[in-house]
Amino acid sequence: MADENVPLGAMKAKHGPPLVVALFGLSSLCLANSAFAAGERVLTPAAGNLSLAPSRALNLTPNQQNLLSGLAEVAQLYAAVNHEAAGTKGLALIQQGAKPNDDLRLKIANSLAWTGRLNEAYDQYALLLNGPFDAEARLALANAARWQGRADLAKPMYSQVLALDPSNTGAREGLEYGDRDLRPSTTLSFGRSKDSQDMETRYLTVAHRWRDESGSKVYEVETRALQDRLDPAGLKLQERDITLRFQALDVAYEPKVYLNVQGTPKAAAYGGIRLKVAGASDAPTQVYLDRLNWGITSVSAKALNAGLSAIHAGIDTRQSFSVGEFYGRASVYRVSDSNTLLTTSLKFTPSWRPLGPGIKAYVATDTRDVRFNTANYWSPTQGSGTASVGLLAEWAQKDWFFYTAGQLGTPLYGEAGNSWSASAAAKRWLNKDYAVGVNLWGLSSRRDGANYRARAVSLNLEKLW
Repeated sequence: MADENVPLGAMKAKHGPPLVVALFGLSSLCLANSAFAAGERVLTPAAGNLSLAPSRALNLTPNQQNLLSGLAEVAQLYAAVNHEAAGTKGLALIQQGAKPNDDLRLKIANSLAWTGRLNEAYDQYALLLNGPFDAEARLALANAARWQGRADLAKPMYSQVLALDPSNTGAREGLEYGDRDLRPSTTLSFGRSKDSQDMETRYLTVAHRWRDESGSKVYEVETRALQDRLDPAGLKLQERDITLRFQALDVAYEPKVYLNVQGTPKAAAYGGIRLKVAGASDAPTQVYLDRLNWGITSVSAKALNAGLSAIHAGIDTRQSFSVGEFYGRASVYRVSDSNTLLTTSLKFTPSWRPLGPGIKAYVATDTRDVRFNTANYWSPTQGSGTASVGLLAEWAQKDWFFYTAGQLGTPLYGEAGNSWSASAAAKRWLNKDYAVGVNLWGLSSRRDGANYRARAVSLNLEKLW
């Protein structure tokens, strides 16, 4: 269910730790002092000397001389740990006809991967299979598949690496991480949120997730109990529902569908579908179509009490470039009270990491526009638009991760005001079967002509079977 009000940190923690996709766990790499990849030990490149294979041509054309000189410069950039430039220049030379030796091709692929260009890195790794760097390339491809949600594809590749190199630590750890994704899991969550408009929500959720034998079909059943209270109006509601989810990762568009059946306070059914219409798993474009419980989506006891629903159509995209990553989302909600809402979110995260690979700065905009105002949920008559700057940091080791983010906003138009938000998430694996986690979130903004504040906390216990 799409929920524009779910804080970013909390959403990521729910589905798994946030990814720094520019890291591949190759056996020839050294440990990073700050970076994060899917809740595991992080590896970064070790600079070293690179010898180019001597040309057999006695007479080189000017173009061949330029390509050979360019490859030598790529080797120097890699040795200087300038991976953004090494990846960009190396790929450009390959596209112009340069043929680097396997050693240099591996370094170009690593540079592309470490700067977030996984799709381009994937193509270069694939060219190294069945060669002298087969184990390194196969391990990188396995890690990429797993980080993109395809642990089912990663597992056999890890096994192939271990067949070539039984002592490969990266492959052994990769199998363990993939096992966490493939094994059935049950998660118990308890949470509480409260805002300055006297709205308080408490909830208890139990979710069980599993895959079929192939690992490409994902199933989930979730049941939830919520208590919403609105003071001083004295409105108090109890809600019970159950949700069924299914995703097919091995068919076109990777469809994900869900059905939500609500028992109280009013019997109703909701559901929707998500399709990946373009892009790779690390940079997808997805479309959504849902019928939502608007009281839950808008976090409003009044809307829940009124039994409001909404038809939601949305699209989001995530694209990686040499200069950084772009994320965009747009959603239209047609509420059952005849109101229409349009929300957008844009975010750009530069590749530049002056504070280290695990600390990212970003800029963002968020907008909300409505057809008319109502007291049942946040619906700014003049609209609301905010521009923000933020900073997020991620740290991880094999059995834990920690994420934190904060941002400051300034009004762009309408009823928006100065704002801030902060979130944090942490998860700790106690052993191979149990993990505990916590999510925290808070914000301050302007709503309905007054200062608005909200905060939330949730605790999670996960059991693998």
